[in-house]
Amino acid sequence: MLRRRAGDALDRAGARLRKQRSHLCDLHRDPLAGGAEGDVHLDSFRPNPNGGAPIREQILSVSHTEQANHNGGQLQWGPDGHLYISLGDGGGSGDPFENGQDTEELLGKILRIDPHPGQTPAYSIPTGNPFAGSAGRDEIWAYGLRNPWRFSFDRATGDMVIADVGQSAREEIDIAPSPAAGVVGGAGANYGWNCREGFIAYSNPATACATASGFTEPVFDYPHSDPGGGAAFGCSIIGGYVVRDASLDDLYGRYLYTDYCSEGIRSLVLPRSGGLASGDRSEGLIVKKPTSFGEDSCGRIYVASSNGPVYRLEGPTPSDCATPAASAIATTTISPPGPISRAASGPKQIRLLLSAKRLRSGGSRFKVKVRLDPCRGKGGLPVQLSRNGTSFASKHLDRRCRGRFWLTVARRTPIRAFVRLGDEGERIGSRQLTLLPPKRP
Repeated sequence: MLRRRAGDALDRAGARLRKQRSHLCDLHRDPLAGGAEGDVHLDSFRPNPNGGAPIREQILSVSHTEQANHNGGQLQWGPDGHLYISLGDGGGSGDPFENGQDTEELLGKILRIDPHPGQTPAYSIPTGNPFAGSAGRDEIWAYGLRNPWRFSFDRATGDMVIADVGQSAREEIDIAPSPAAGVVGGAGANYGWNCREGFIAYSNPATACATASGFTEPVFDYPHSDPGGGAAFGCSIIGGYVVRDASLDDLYGRYLYTDYCSEGIRSLVLPRSGGLASGDRSEGLIVKKPTSFGEDSCGRIYVASSNGPVYRLEGPTPSDCATPAASAIATTTISPPGPISRAASGPKQIRLLLSAKRLRSGGSRFKVKVRLDPCRGKGGLPVQLSRNGTSFASKHLDRRCRGRFWLTVARRTPIRAFVRLGDEGERIGSRQLTLLPPKRP
């Protein structure tokens, strides 16, 4: 079901806004921001202590003066805590400036930075950026993209999913699987534009394509002409999210997308260990002139239309994500060992429960259980086990907010569990448990 909403938090159609401490980050082409007309700006905004308009602080500007189209426009905080930015190739037909394959240009790329509003310099380069300290711009995370209008991270797996708008033949979906919890994959990936368009060779490639190789192929593409049989087609892909709202039944775990021209909501199953996407299907829903998807802190999915409405996808039993609950979670801090107190009034405070059971009498192997209570649609969050203050095991909570670990101990081992909540990384902890080795005869 698509339900029209007013006032729910979501990603705006023009730019994704995410909180970073007391700042908001915004990607835009406002000429009042300075620079040449058409330049793309990443700015932060913070409250004005004297009242009035928010204070704008420039983070990054990218020259985009030749053409008005192919701006990209997505901002996402990755599961690693860094800011990812998508930029189009600079516009025009067929990448006439050959930016896609040029790692000395920021256009046609996914960037990865750490913004520092109000400081000089205004951002830094995170460790692990593939071109830092070598040929190519330090800010680049991945390249070879035409117009990555929307990309997202799967909140359960950490996989990055990019929907790249095609030229005149194919629309494509790319994936960068996460190699571990809290780690983003795809560093240095070349997604092929303008040597490739979807799975096919582009008809008018850049000169650099003659020697380029090692492209990361998409996991799915579709044509601009209707192939019939209910298959996907369109002219401008709008990427969405992997559904982690358990109330959406058989959509759970499927990636949602639409197209600005064909306007139908579709879903497919993304691969985790190589291979191609599977099970592409129509969901029987139409949104006129769709421009963006959004995901709130509870994992609920929204669709925005340039006609004005914003819709939320709802299952037979809609998820419970009341505003007071969100407020309570936002103020949760790490709790000391022992029971977590609950306020005398207001919603039930979220708790992280930890238990362990020895698998065999006299044995050294334990089954350790972690549970987030209440769940409130937060399945998929990463949970970590810590030993003497050092993380040593991690996985993602299942759809019921539960996780299981199997541990073997040779000595007395105190453990705690931790999970991060919300956009700003609030962390809560469980009580401490001590696992004892078997007694020696």
